[in-house]
Amino acid sequence: MHRLFASAALACCLLVPQVGRAVCARVEGVRVAPDILTPVEVQVGIGPGPTEQQLSRDHARVLEDAFDDFVATSGAVSAGAAVIVPDVGRWSTTHNTAPHEVFSIGGIGASATAALVLEDVAKGRVSLADPLSRWFPRTRGADDHTIDQLLTQHSGYESYGAFPPLVGRLPAERPQFLVRFAVRRSTSACPQHAYAHSETNHILLGLILEEEHEHLVHELFTERVLTPLGLYRSRAMHRDMPPPELLDGHDPSGRVVRSFDYGASHAAGNLAMTPRELATYWHALLSGQVVHPEQVELMLDGWSRIPGPPDSPERFYGRGTMLLAHPEGSGWLVGHIGHVPGFSAMVAWSTKLDAVVAVTLSGSDDSEGAFWAMHDALSHALTPPSEVE
Repeated sequence: MHRLFASAALACCLLVPQVGRAVCARVEGVRVAPDILTPVEVQVGIGPGPTEQQLSRDHARVLEDAFDDFVATSGAVSAGAAVIVPDVGRWSTTHNTAPHEVFSIGGIGASATAALVLEDVAKGRVSLADPLSRWFPRTRGADDHTIDQLLTQHSGYESYGAFPPLVGRLPAERPQFLVRFAVRRSTSACPQHAYAHSETNHILLGLILEEEHEHLVHELFTERVLTPLGLYRSRAMHRDMPPPELLDGHDPSGRVVRSFDYGASHAAGNLAMTPRELATYWHALLSGQVVHPEQVELMLDGWSRIPGPPDSPERFYGRGTMLLAHPEGSGWLVGHIGHVPGFSAMVAWSTKLDAVVAVTLSGSDDSEGAFWAMHDALSHALTPPSEVE
């Protein structure tokens, strides 16, 4: 039996009255589009073929040495890494995990939410311009927020995890409660000109998916993303039902995190994967195997600048994807970073290497450090000896 959702029931659950609502200014022209090659043109398979071949022993040795060096200095309790190089092969490894165990990938899971919403856009179920009030008519600011503002992180709804009662913890609460909690406390319920990350946006999108398809979001992820791609070790988690395959999350001091229900993250980040399957998922997503290439193009159609320190490499956000400049100015990454108490992860396609690199950690927040260690090692491994200075 699948749980059925009715508009009236959902509106009731998310009732945040618009008493005294101010008129919101119109938000336009907030997106910037760097001129880069689109990874949709990188057609990569996940079945029999080049991506199922293993990298050469020499390539693997370079990657294994870099991985061992990172683990030895990072303090990570458990770790994993994987790479896929089109027409060359793939490689993966883990530290202190069993083959079937999975890492929470946190906010990387929001890419699946965005992909399924955009698939519904393509089918005419919803429109990017649809107001939130189509589903939640009495929620604060619902008339002023569109589907696209939720996707691109330009809503006025702050992240539920930003408020003191939920900083660093997440009980097994229903997603409707988390939305209501955040919307009531948000300073503004008006769309914003600047990018502002908020898990609340993704949960709202997940609730819309649930109503449109009359399935819970973890069922949708399993049936429409994980199973078709053959990601049989990966898990889409539901609140208060941790899968036995999920590793213990550890904080940077090595203590097990007990205060976080990873399934309660809902459409904001309820996926757990092995590093190998995370790399496979990202390859498949960018090559149009999760949703059609036209929807992938929408995920990469222009970018909103992510604020950062003045001297830091540029970063942008699309729809469920991130664009990151290489620190040394040699190319771009199209990927996503996930941080959640106990785990951190990063996956990206590198324009410099034409390859996907994925890392997963428990007990360390330095997924970016792990990523660049593996990215640089792969770059070294793939460089012909005649080009090495």
